[in-house]
Amino acid sequence: MVTARSDVASCIPSEKNSILIAEVKKFPSLYDTSDPNYYVLAERNKAWLQVAENCNESADLCHLRWKSLRKRFAKEKRKIPEILQGRRRPWALFPKMSFLTSAS
Repeated sequence: MVTARSDVASCIPSEKNSILIAEVKKFPSLYDTSDPNYYVLAERNKAWLQVAENCNESADLCHLRWKSLRKRFAKEKRKIPEILQGRRRPWALFPKMSFLTSAS
């Protein structure tokens, strides 16, 4: 049983995480603070329901997995200097989540 939030995404096959990332990317209101709907809870909830439907998962699980993935992305982003120096390999999902760097 997975209890820690950071463990959620790592227990899911990379393929499912890739699908979730692609689905979230379609809804800027879920990650971009400059999107007018970012602060409209009803719109974000609607978006999560759509993401969940497309992923064949519950909205709560998708949201939890997304939080875990977003946290990992932020952590990996801080490690870019080590990656550039060849001391560390890049995280496989980093390029798929790079759209977050352009979001406000």
